[in-house]
Amino acid sequence: KWMAEREVLQAAKDGLPVIVAMPTTPVGPWDWKPTPTGKIILDFLNGKMPGYVETGLNFVGVEECAAGHLLVAEKGKVGERYLLGAENLTLKGMLDLLAQITGLRAPGMKIPHGVALGVAYVDTVFSRLVGKEPQIPVEGVKIARHKMFVDASRAQRELGFQPGPVVAALERAVRWYRTNGYVTARR
Repeated sequence: KWMAEREVLQAAKDGLPVIVAMPTTPVGPWDWKPTPTGKIILDFLNGKMPGYVETGLNFVGVEECAAGHLLVAEKGKVGERYLLGAENLTLKGMLDLLAQITGLRAPGMKIPHGVALGVAYVDTVFSRLVGKEPQIPVEGVKIARHKMFVDASRAQRELGFQPGPVVAALERAVRWYRTNGYVTARR
């Protein structure tokens, strides 16, 4: 992605009318695959998350993110980049919001990055042996060593981007996953 963005921005300097929209971590309904973030929500909902690593992300509601893309196309300046984000939250903070929404208990065990990375490697090897996708992606654990907090206020100022509260987007995601059969009956 980074290399493609560099190429596109160079093309903008050469006259191609390009504007870059950069969503942070969208959350919300209709995540049918699910995305890695959706998988975190599902693991929480299905009781498959014994702990968490210390990390952080900027989250944004998927509907607001889609509206932000339209604003970028309508009002963005050629050759510019716009972050479409809402709230910086630690993973623990996100899990606490999910606990507040659902009444389920948030994981309380903080897992050291080294332990999580070791488990991810073992999971990857085992998954390859049985022909499945790893449940704990090695690259995801490596990236989690860094909090990926951002300031997305430029899109708000220049484009009129108005993200809603992330707790509302998480509520919509939880409702959608439950309604569409992604949550086990025992939960």
